Amino acid sequence: MGVLAENKTYTQAIAFFDKADGRDKLFKTLQNFSKFLAWHFTIKALTAPNDARPAARQSAARYSKLAKTLSSYRQLHKFFKWLKTIRDIQGVLQNPSDLSPGDVIDTVSSICDVGYKVSDNIEFLTDLKFLDGNAKTWEKQSKFFQFYCYLLAVVYHLLCISRMNEPTKQELSLSDNERRAAHRLRKRKILLDFVKDFADFLRVSVGQGYITFIPKPVVPAFAGIMGTVAGGIGTMQVWEKVAK
Repeated sequence: MGVLAENKTYTQAIAFFDKADGRDKLFKTLQNFSKFLAWHFTIKALTAPNDARPAARQSAARYSKLAKTLSSYRQLHKFFKWLKTIRDIQGVLQNPSDLSPGDVIDTVSSICDVGYKVSDNIEFLTDLKFLDGNAKTWEKQSKFFQFYCYLLAVVYHLLCISRMNEPTKQELSLSDNERRAAHRLRKRKILLDFVKDFADFLRVSVGQGYITFIPKPVVPAFAGIMGTVAGGIGTMQVWEKVAK
């Protein structure tokens, strides 16, 4: 046990699973990959030889159930998560005259994120009949806010990409080697954040019918893959963060 306790990967795994964000990003990855597998086996159940179809249907049902279970867990996990976002928004708005155009876009994206999570909480409660109302209406409302949250996040990241070769004040205070290392890390984070949010933007857009060039039968697979990419990047970022 002493050897295990001193193992770096084991210690990192403990720190990762101790973080709510780590668990959420990992389960997001599994949820969306399960959606893709459910689609894959559903297609297989329709096209495979007759003797292979029962097993394919069983696999499709298994992964579909897993995706729904993980979705319910993550929906419950996000309860009141918007409280911290509101506090962060208030902090940013303390000095509105100091806000750059990018800061404004990022703040509006955060406001949409609050609308998404609050609507998602209400949808969960109305679906369980703890609140009066139509759960489908609140789901539509949450998807509306989620779409604009990711759209604005993508615009914000594009602005960051356009300026990422400009050294920050902190980088200018470092030695040449340290500055280059810090710039590489910052550039990598900006690009990963962009890919992550762009994948989520595509996932939500195609799911809501805002993107129509994807054939309808392939939409669940495309959305599942995009969600897997976004969740995988988020999982990797939390994993690397707890290693520091």
